[in-house]
Amino acid sequence: MTLQPRLLRNAAATAAVTLVGIAVLALAGPAVSSQSAASHSSRDHSQQARAANSGACHITQRHSIAGPTKTTIRFVNHDSGPVGVYWLNYQGFLVFYETIARNASFNQVTFRSNAWVMLSSSFNCVGYVVTSGAPKYVIK
Repeated sequence: MTLQPRLLRNAAATAAVTLVGIAVLALAGPAVSSQSAASHSSRDHSQQARAANSGACHITQRHSIAGPTKTTIRFVNHDSGPVGVYWLNYQGFLVFYETIARNASFNQVTFRSNAWVMLSSSFNCVGYVVTSGAPKYVIK
C-alpha cells in the first residue's frame, strides 16, 4: 500500500504540531485546577497576556476549562510572519484553528477559561492566552 505524498505531509505536520504541543505543555509545570482557575483575578490574565506578548509563552493552564459563558476573541498578528492559532482542548491537546497572515486578524467564538496557543511557522510559541472576556489579543 502506497501513501499519497499529500497524506504523508499532513501526517508529518500533525506529528510536528503534536510534539510541539507536548513540549510546550511539558514546560508549563503543574496543571491549574478548575477551582484555582476560577479564582484568578483579571490582573493574572493581563500578566499572562504580557508574558505571551513578550514571547515568553508562560503556559498557566495545561488545558481548557469547560464553561457556559460564550465570548468572542479577536487574534491580531503583528509578528514578523504568519502565525497558527491553536485551541488547547479539554484533554490538553492542540487543535489547529486558523493561520493568520502578518498584520491580519481572525475572530473566534469561544468560551471563557479556554486556552489558546499561537505558534510561528517554525512552531515556536509566540503567544498564549486564556479567554476572559477581553475582546482582542495581539500577537507581537
